[in-house]
Amino acid sequence: MSRSDEHNLLLCESVDGVDEVNASFYGRFPYPWSPTKFDRLQDPRFYSDMLNQEIGDWGHTLVPPDASIWVAGCGANQAVFTALRFPHATVIGSDVSATSLEICRARARGLGVVNLELRQESLNHVTYRDSFDYVLCTGVIHHNADPRVTLERLACALKPGGLMELMVYNRFHCVIPVAFQQAIRLLCSGRGQVSDFENELSVTRRIIADTLPSRLLGSYLNRYDADSPESMLADELLQPLLYSYTVESLQEMVASCNLELLLPCLNQFDRETGTYYWNLNFKDPIVRELYESLPDVRRWQIANLLLLENSPQSNSGAEQ
Repeated sequence: MSRSDEHNLLLCESVDGVDEVNASFYGRFPYPWSPTKFDRLQDPRFYSDMLNQEIGDWGHTLVPPDASIWVAGCGANQAVFTALRFPHATVIGSDVSATSLEICRARARGLGVVNLELRQESLNHVTYRDSFDYVLCTGVIHHNADPRVTLERLACALKPGGLMELMVYNRFHCVIPVAFQQAIRLLCSGRGQVSDFENELSVTRRIIADTLPSRLLGSYLNRYDADSPESMLADELLQPLLYSYTVESLQEMVASCNLELLLPCLNQFDRETGTYYWNLNFKDPIVRELYESLPDVRRWQIANLLLLENSPQSNSGAEQ
């Protein structure tokens, strides 16, 4: 396993060890928190048709309405959202957290969702092969001991020609939160090997309430206060382990798993912040021509580098 100061890897000892830490963390802080509503559309083909059109499949065959779908690392909500959006599909949701799955199961039951099966399992040990038309894995593999190995499992699960929606954190968004994650772990343990999330949460709240936050992390902590939900603090400041990527490093990892990076796609974080558009609109005609002559992934990479933390969080569509 590689070590890097750019990542939060203090708790990265083994694949199974990280699985145990993640199960404990998300058992204590289920993610995401409850949404205000779950939408159910009248047209059951709407999402499958729109997904196919987004990648240029105007025949709507790549992800059919009755697709087999795997939500890999489904958390408390995503499998329910997916089953509602693809009501004719067969949806499987997997997660290491029994607590997250129980919350997800209760929400599905309350909404009358019948096309969803939930399984407690590690993405690092599943044996699916050529099983799914569509795999969703957003915000998950970068919390594993070796994300490339995890991605290999996901790639094996795709049918030939299948589609994957993969979201990993943008390197330029993660410098500050990773610094805090490393600091709080060292502060609370002295050695970096700690799983006392209650203590970390308590100390985090004390740091936020202290007189120093205006000077800490470039005022990053000023966005939090005594009333900030603990699930928000945990997700942003107490992650047990975190890798992050540039477009280039993401593309290299995707290619090593025999996947093709197709295009950037919008993720929930950017929807919330209103960051809907990643293209750059240069006014200078020479620069604009140079930029617009490049393929999507290269333009995405340039935008990511020039916008830094103002760029969308890295998210991609990949194909087997």
